[in-house]
Amino acid sequence: MTAAGPTLLLVDDEADVVASLRRTLAPLHHRILTTTDPTQVLTIIASDSVDLLISDIDMGEVSGLDVVENVRAWFPDVVRILLTGRARVEVALKAINSGEVFRFLTKPWEPEELRQIVELGLARRAELREQSTAARTVERRRQLVADLEAEFPGISNVRRVGGLYVVDETASEAMLQAWAGSAHKI
Repeated sequence: MTAAGPTLLLVDDEADVVASLRRTLAPLHHRILTTTDPTQVLTIIASDSVDLLISDIDMGEVSGLDVVENVRAWFPDVVRILLTGRARVEVALKAINSGEVFRFLTKPWEPEELRQIVELGLARRAELREQSTAARTVERRRQLVADLEAEFPGISNVRRVGGLYVVDETASEAMLQAWAGSAHKI
């Protein structure tokens, strides 16, 4: 999410539907981008940090299902919500399975329900971002230990004796020599 808060992208081939969505979501005070051209979605997301996408399913040349599938492939962190004027179970299942949509809503929507779903979607986005950050931190630490082990074999073989942690003697001597050598360069 941007420093100014989350960014929403609203997509429908009907300008009045986009305007209605914007009015419905304005009380949330999030940054709102809109388009009536579903072929522009990936370009918009690539140039503006979008956190949540709301797209109609039934649009002229491009299906909303294709939109969410492409967004999932290129920008998997963007939360996806689909709207439709015609609720069909098979379409909803495909949306959930192939586009991994967060929610599937019918038109006309209930304004308060839509706002709540957007906030839930943004909360889910924040959770996923925290998990991703934690996973990257764990991977960096794992790589650091692997690098240390490669440079100083045995350094990660630590055992506890009484209240002391004992590192393999040859590894610790090699590390001290390397440290002493680098200290002289300073």
